[in-house]
Amino acid sequence: SVLYLTDTYWRHRDLPNIHFTHYADLTRDLDGEMRRLSAALGIPIDEAKWPSLVNAARFDTMKSNAAGNAPGAHLGEWADSDKFFRKARQGEWRDVLSPENQALYEKISTERLPPDLKRWLENGQTPANSA
Repeated sequence: SVLYLTDTYWRHRDLPNIHFTHYADLTRDLDGEMRRLSAALGIPIDEAKWPSLVNAARFDTMKSNAAGNAPGAHLGEWADSDKFFRKARQGEWRDVLSPENQALYEKISTERLPPDLKRWLENGQTPANSA
């Protein structure tokens, strides 16, 4: 399951070649998360170009050029590339699950995930052992 797979990476989050990035964190602090990723990859930041790079990574900017930004759009993989960037809402998955499936998710995720991973999957915030 995706829970099992994620946990296998989570257990090794302190290794230098593992880097967790969460959409919620990108939404809260895109500049900071991009800097964190740049540091993890050892890529120096050109401060003169940085504002334009951060702007290019914003949801609204990517959505405005969906045909160029949606994965596979250049191959015609989407009937409508704009739908890849439908909306930027966190926690939307909860709105599409029935109450029964939400309860099942709570039960299984609580049983199978360490509490810190469950918290991170649901809310983001940089993992404690991640640079």
